[in-house]
Amino acid sequence: MNCPFEVANLMTMAVVHHTIFDFQINSRFCIHITSHASWRVLDATTAMAYALITSYGKKNRSISAACAFLRGFHHAYPLTSDERQHLRLLTAGRLATSVTFGNYSYKQNPGNEYLLLHAKPAWDALSLLWNDDTGNAIDDAFRIACENIHISAGATIPDSEDIAFPDPCLIDPLSSARAKSS
Repeated sequence: MNCPFEVANLMTMAVVHHTIFDFQINSRFCIHITSHASWRVLDATTAMAYALITSYGKKNRSISAACAFLRGFHHAYPLTSDERQHLRLLTAGRLATSVTFGNYSYKQNPGNEYLLLHAKPAWDALSLLWNDDTGNAIDDAFRIACENIHISAGATIPDSEDIAFPDPCLIDPLSSARAKSS
């Protein structure tokens, strides 16, 4: 593993948007996004983190949802092997940031139930991503999403049959602690 400063030099810089999420789309369907210069891979991993907690992700297809987004992103903007090596770490980092800010915001305003909307799916996704039993398999799924891109004749988007699979079920040894802190 490279030291963080060496890794930074391996990442492609771009104007990244970081967040396009349901609460940022107003009634006129205008999307409000924030952007700045950073690693291009962060756009992919932020969207992958959100894909993990979408309705598709909540139906135990979170890794498939992240893989489907990754496949489309990588098809349009190919990621380097160095960027692909860090997908799971950067996706987990985005989820960890989201649950931390969400928990802090909820503690500041405990009546705002909206802040809890994505908390459980985000914790479930983190449990999948940062688990000794599933980590390597998820890295393999992300690799397959990038390497096995096939577009059927007449289609404009990549196929995804090979990355459509259910999430593994994990026992959460911290579920009682999470229930108490919510």
